[in-house]
Amino acid sequence: MIIHIVLLQPKSDTTPEQMDAVLEQIKALKEKIPGILYVQSDANRHNAHQGYTYGFVMHFDNEEHLKAYSPNPHHKAVSSQLRQLSSAILNFDLPQE
Repeated sequence: MIIHIVLLQPKSDTTPEQMDAVLEQIKALKEKIPGILYVQSDANRHNAHQGYTYGFVMHFDNEEHLKAYSPNPHHKAVSSQLRQLSSAILNFDLPQE
């Protein structure tokens, strides 16, 4: 299993409602893209967030599904919205032992 972690630093004019809406679309990717086993997203509750105030975690059943995720049209559509709403996006992938 591979854990895909994404931290989001919203632009100053991005509203919480806009972030909530795009995070709901991210959760819906589990039903649209093969290999996604689990999705969780929300606002960051930690005070030392360096501006990364939202994020999400996805679990993929294997590395092949993670590699197929980026070029998937459903991912591209949501990714485009995230880039419009965020000033910085940090991706981090970990193998699950």
